[in-house]
Amino acid sequence: MQQVTIGKLSFSKVLCGTNAFWGHSHFSEARNEEYRRRFNDEAIEQTIRHCLDLDVNAVESCANERIVSIVARLRQNTPTPISFVGSTRIAESIQLIEKYA
Repeated sequence: MQQVTIGKLSFSKVLCGTNAFWGHSHFSEARNEEYRRRFNDEAIEQTIRHCLDLDVNAVESCANERIVSIVARLRQNTPTPISFVGSTRIAESIQLIEKYA
């Protein structure tokens, strides 16, 4: 996977998006419900691990304690560096990332 460097960090050019993790498909309420049932914490971890296996090393998500704690767990148990790209609520993202650093 091609990488782009920003400052001292290297990001894959493809990010692991998280809309499906939170039940947001932009298609239908039925699909939203399916995603809500499918993506428990274990399924989210498996999905991110699969992304890492494909050299996708960045997760993009809104700031919430659930995803930050999952990424923190993966960082502890995975030799591959994982970047977190917070798309909204920047101050909250920073606080959560510092809490789990």
